[in-house]
Formats: sequence, structure tokens, C-alpha cells
Amino acid sequence: VYSFEPQSVEVTATYRNLVTGGYESASYAEGNTTANQITVIDVSPDKYMKEGKILVKYTVICDVRQIAHLVDNLSPTPSIEILFKNNFGVPETFCPIGNLSSERIFKNEYATIKGDYIKTNNSLDIEYISNTGIIDQYTAEWLESDLFSSYSTFLVKNKAIRKGITIIDQTVKRSSDKTEQPAYEFKYRLSQHNQEVKQFNKFLFRLFDRTFDNTFN
Repeated sequence: VYSFEPQSVEVTATYRNLVTGGYESASYAEGNTTANQITVIDVSPDKYMKEGKILVKYTVICDVRQIAHLVDNLSPTPSIEILFKNNFGVPETFCPIGNLSSERIFKNEYATIKGDYIKTNNSLDIEYISNTGIIDQYTAEWLESDLFSSYSTFLVKNKAIRKGITIIDQTVKRSSDKTEQPAYEFKYRLSQHNQEVKQFNKFLFRLFDRTFDNTFN
């Protein structure tokens, strides 16, 4: 939030009661903004969850400005979550809900040495192909102008930044049809050089198991 004077920020949430089936609301104070600078406020939906109730909507209110979030409780959990810096340098997140696949690309170099044809060098790149799923026109414009042009993109797992990624290709096509429902496909790869090791803690005992003689350490 950017404001010219200190202003209070409030969140109003709407819930469906699992016992009565009715709807009810609650309000939360999220503090004040600082004048003439950007104030970052976490309004993630998990902050407003309540036991025995389903969060269906919440609205962030700052003076006369409002932004409403509708919570989708029916779609399956997205396979990935992407954190990126938008055109204003502010971090945002996006969860593609379409299919996710991967492709391993090997690049090999060969040579003939003393009559033997051998492999002299190889590299491995893993490309992930993700689909946004069906999105509305406003979300499509947002992804075109912010996500696909961002230089800082990361995978998020368990609410923590996991790995830096680079979006290397995207298919962005739209028509003038007002009823069109866009769905974009894009490719990305991990920014790190070693593409194969994605989570190091899973490979701790890859070479030496727990019975390995510690005198070699």
C-alpha cells in the first residue's frame, strides 16, 4: 500500500458455518500505513482461517480503497506456486492450476580418441511446462505485463521461497472475442546450474548411507 498519510488497514472476512450452513463475517485490524512510502502487509488467506468455518471471501480496506479476494475451495491444490516481482518492484504470487509436466534435455559432445568414439562432455537441463488453467481477461493482462516480463521469479513451497526459476518460453495468444477464456502455457527451468538436485536434503545419503565408516569423514 502507498499512501500520502498514515491510514488504517482492515480486513473483513466472510465465512460459511459448517454447522448451521449460514454465512457470517468477522473483521481484523492489520495496522497502519506509513506516509509517503510503500507499506507491505501480509493478507494471505491462511491468516483468516477459522476452525469449523470455510473462508469464502475477504476484503482488504484502506480508507476508500478496497480489494476483494474470492477463495476457491473447490479446485484441486495447485502443483506449484510462483513468487515474482511485478513492474512496481512489489512481490506477488500466482498459482497455475493447469497441468504440469517436465522434459529432460541432454546435450552431448563426442570425439574419436585413439580410434574409440567416446562421449567427452554432457549437460542436462530440465524444462518444466506449466499451464495457467482458464483465467479471466484481467488476470491474463496481469500475467502478460507482470509475470512474464519479471526478472525475479521463484518457486514457493510450504510458504517459503524454495528455488529461483527462469521463465524461458511462454505461449500468449488472445483474440478480440469478449467471451474468450484465455489459458497460457509457459516453460521454466531452475536458475541453479545443477538441474538434477532439486532438494539437497533428499540426497544426503545418496553416496554414503548411515553405516558408512566415519573415519573417512
